[in-house]
Amino acid sequence: MWNFLLTFLMVLLPEGEFKGQLIWDEECEMEVFGTTNVSHFSCYYRHEELEEVRFDLNFQAENQGLVAHLKGAEIAVPIEAFKCRLPGMTKDFRHLLKYKEFPNLKMEMHRLLIPEQGWSSIAADMEVTYEIAGAKKAFTTPVQLEKSKDGQYYISGETAVDIRDFGLEPPVKFLGAVKVEPLVTLKFKMAVQIARLL
Repeated sequence: MWNFLLTFLMVLLPEGEFKGQLIWDEECEMEVFGTTNVSHFSCYYRHEELEEVRFDLNFQAENQGLVAHLKGAEIAVPIEAFKCRLPGMTKDFRHLLKYKEFPNLKMEMHRLLIPEQGWSSIAADMEVTYEIAGAKKAFTTPVQLEKSKDGQYYISGETAVDIRDFGLEPPVKFLGAVKVEPLVTLKFKMAVQIARLL
């Protein structure tokens, strides 16, 4: 099965350099999930267009799998456009991330590590760097790759992060009655188009 998959992918994407494009369409999203000592909360970015990002892409067979190297695949999501589901949380969320000084939450993809498996929905690992409030941290996070009807791909996944790693302190509200936990989950889904170089 793996030899068939690798052959199939390399027919679609033969060895060499390619161009990729990150596209933010109606199915794309970024959402932050967190908890307090009394409830859960989520803040999301959807239905807003981001500028399309073009990047370089190279596929290589490696360790019985396929590795995609990405260069320049970075998105910047405006924090001011996030909306939270709990009343009053949106303003607190934006201030927590110091949006006036650092207006964007940035995400840069470096490598996709695709192991041996079936083709219908590919589970992979992605090396990614987040930049929040001016601080950067690298992660390896599991993702799903799905091909859409129009030929583009969707990459979706989620990463657990500790906001203290970005120099942020969990807020305390109402004289200590409500405390935000430092661990949050960043969930994302984005569209990618791939074109071979002529």
